[in-house]
Amino acid sequence: MRTQEQALDILTRNNFKTPPEKLRVWVGGATEEIFTAVGRNVALNLFDVIEPLNLLKTKENTVLDFGCGCGRVIQNLRALYPNCTYYGVDPDSSGIQWCQENLNDIGTFIKSSTRPPLNLNVQFDFIYATSVFTHLPEDLQFDWLTELTRITKVGGYLVLTTHGELLDNSVASLRDEEKKNFLEKGFWYRDSSYNPIGKDYYDVVWHTKEYVAKHWSKYFQIVKHIDKGINNHQDLILCKKIK
Repeated sequence: MRTQEQALDILTRNNFKTPPEKLRVWVGGATEEIFTAVGRNVALNLFDVIEPLNLLKTKENTVLDFGCGCGRVIQNLRALYPNCTYYGVDPDSSGIQWCQENLNDIGTFIKSSTRPPLNLNVQFDFIYATSVFTHLPEDLQFDWLTELTRITKVGGYLVLTTHGELLDNSVASLRDEEKKNFLEKGFWYRDSSYNPIGKDYYDVVWHTKEYVAKHWSKYFQIVKHIDKGINNHQDLILCKKIK
């Protein structure tokens, strides 16, 4: 099993392609340095849970970046696991177009609808969705969880992320009354009134561990829940399809 130091060395030498400023800023990359660093950090966080499972060794292994944006994470993950077959989906046509034009040597990129189903007839060994379920209302989350069960192989794994109970920063902080209601209900949805792609997208959502364990376990086995396990910011939930 490789170490994180070995993985970091691979990523440092990776020929990483940087998209235009507008696409970078849209996904939270105010500068090229921040954009690159976050993509690398997230890939290392994924590596930390993938590597002990001895996954993603051959070209028969299929990987889906669900909400790939402009390719920040998929470029790095493919550098760590180059033998797999990669797909990326996102409703953002600008990001998908850039990936299709610049990352077609990495994977297949498909513009998705804002609601299921995906136009995919592939079964995946590994799916990751970073900063996706942090921005969708509850009913749409359940719809997408159902769809992800459809395209995950039995025995396959997923990494999904949430805004958790320990999150506290200037961007995604809960106001006092919101935090009270959030902890009582286990789920809190804030309408940002800014949906450039489609209704119910790009709002802000929080989940407690108890909520995830209760509701998401209807779709997948919850293998591990790591507080702030993605870029020391969002919680990392490792899931497995068992039937």
